[in-house]
Amino acid sequence: MLWLRLVHILAGVFWVGAAVFLAAIVVPAARAAGAEGGQFMERLMQQPRTRAALGAAMLLTVLSGLAMYGRLSGGFQRGWVTSPQGLALGLGAIAAILAAAIGGARRGRSPGLVAGLLVVAVAAMAIARYL
Repeated sequence: MLWLRLVHILAGVFWVGAAVFLAAIVVPAARAAGAEGGQFMERLMQQPRTRAALGAAMLLTVLSGLAMYGRLSGGFQRGWVTSPQGLALGLGAIAAILAAAIGGARRGRSPGLVAGLLVVAVAAMAIARYL
């Protein structure tokens, strides 16, 4: 469980940090730059390293999170899943999975939505243990 948690946190930090950085800093700067900014964003998001790094971080975060959720819940036992902690972690998981689906389907064209969903996921998971 320790390794799953470490992978989940490290990959999640990278994924959420990259999404927020793109949405809050890079995209507004690219928009302000006009056509050249648009070309930069296209190149950035089509770089194999960018896609591989974001895709790997997303995949590792979601898969390790699902594995930990399954273990914590005793195999998705209803009593735990419907507990305050289970609901908070479930909300975070749903937000992260939606962010992954939207980010993949829209290929970087909805950075604010993806970043917002990931912030919701982080917040839900950060407070879950205190509920």
